[in-house]
Amino acid sequence: NQIAGIKEQGFNAVHLYTETFNPGYPSAGSTPGYAVAEVDKIVQRTRDEGLYLIMTIGNGAYNGSFNRQFVLDFWTLYADRYKNETHVIFEIQNEPFAWGPSYDDATLQMEADAYVLIRSKAPDTPILLMSYSVLGSGSAALSDIDKVKAK
Repeated sequence: NQIAGIKEQGFNAVHLYTETFNPGYPSAGSTPGYAVAEVDKIVQRTRDEGLYLIMTIGNGAYNGSFNRQFVLDFWTLYADRYKNETHVIFEIQNEPFAWGPSYDDATLQMEADAYVLIRSKAPDTPILLMSYSVLGSGSAALSDIDKVKAK
């Protein structure tokens, strides 16, 4: 079991690219939930091993971009499904914008909308926002947080 091996190495968390979005969704591509059976197993195995699980949407070949409807549909399913799993942490999407602060308005709005949606389904689950590839400026990151809070 690879997850047990992670714990044996002394680590305490797994960062899972739960599913990869398709930029053509919903007219084409995979519907959120296509990996739910495998994700259920990983949630259980990390719980059994006492590890945190950070779940996110992966970008595949589309780093620095996102599909807003996929994000919302993904979290509608997964936030509700794992809301009682206290070892699970939700990361809205890995690197939805290339590459650091300041994010554009569309990305900030997606982050705000996803946060509100997740919080409505899973009020006690930690949520990670703005997974910058390159931080660059701490003040720009704080400005992005203020903009999300204002939306």
